[in-house]
Amino acid sequence: MYADSEIRSLSANEGGSLPKGRLSSLHHALDILEVLGERGPEVSLSEVAAAAGIGKSGAHKILQNLQSRGYVRQGAVGGRYSLGLATWRLGARCGDAATLAAHASPVLERLTAATAETSHVVIRDASEIVYLARAETQRAVKAYGNVGDRAPAQCVATGKVLLAALPWRAVDALLPPLLPAITPTSVTDRELLREELRRVGTVGYALNRGEWRADVNGIAVLAGRTPSGVPIAIGISAPAYRFPDETALSLLPRLTEAAEELKASWSSAPARGEEQSA
Repeated sequence: MYADSEIRSLSANEGGSLPKGRLSSLHHALDILEVLGERGPEVSLSEVAAAAGIGKSGAHKILQNLQSRGYVRQGAVGGRYSLGLATWRLGARCGDAATLAAHASPVLERLTAATAETSHVVIRDASEIVYLARAETQRAVKAYGNVGDRAPAQCVATGKVLLAALPWRAVDALLPPLLPAITPTSVTDRELLREELRRVGTVGYALNRGEWRADVNGIAVLAGRTPSGVPIAIGISAPAYRFPDETALSLLPRLTEAAEELKASWSSAPARGEEQSA
């Protein structure tokens, strides 16, 4: 954002054009985003600087600015860079999010019809999960939420399966120093969480026992990756009183089947740019 004095200065320029230095920085920032998009999922600072044709110090400064706005994220292990969710949100206006929803929505609709409970697909953004698509049950009492909502990854089933796919050192670096007690059942002990994620990685599914919303339980599994390589999870959530562990586990075969449908959907999606060249 520009200060008022900078805006007045810009207005005085012919055509309101950007100063040369700012225009150059803008080009470098766009070059860096393109490098991350083409060479991802993770790229080192040296690789970014070399590919974008700028010095490491300049590349680092631009990366930090982009990271502060969510357009870039830095890995907890190794410090490598990748595109952030802000770029995904912009891409949504060009159809990428619509493509994801188009693949997920039919699968979720079938899953909700078969289970009579709300289902959803999420991705992880740092220590949170973001809901990309949902299919709500027609039952009067249900778990409420909206596409775009966020939740702490360690407090929901979908977040746990995504965290369990990471090395613990990466999880430990992602999470806040103190795990919040959002509900009485939220896991606040790091060693207990580590043990639970180890179990999740072994059995292939995760449960949420009222850890984000005290009256909502859930179950989730991994569902492969999006065409751009982002890991995704699919889950079912329902009011706790009608969704104890036994009920959740009874739906695991149908949830796993939906995950396989979604994986097949992603794998059959055209590669980026393929549709335009066809």
